Amino acid sequence: MVTTLEKVQGAVAQFGFTASSTSPEADVVNVRNRKNEICATVQNKEVVQKYAGAKNLCGALVRNAIKNALSAS
Repeated sequence: MVTTLEKVQGAVAQFGFTASSTSPEADVVNVRNRKNEICATVQNKEVVQKYAGAKNLCGALVRNAIKNALSAS
């Protein structure tokens, strides 16, 4: 079975981003941008972006990639 962390890692890797959590089974996954800043968190299959507007480095493409990966079984 693929964990949420593995799904998110696969989705964000194409953008040069990384995903991490305290453990593979953890409910909260942090998404980091290329500057190693947390730009989003994923909790209960919901993506919460840290910034809005021009400062948002975790844009719609990344958010949609994460949502698609989580919805795939």
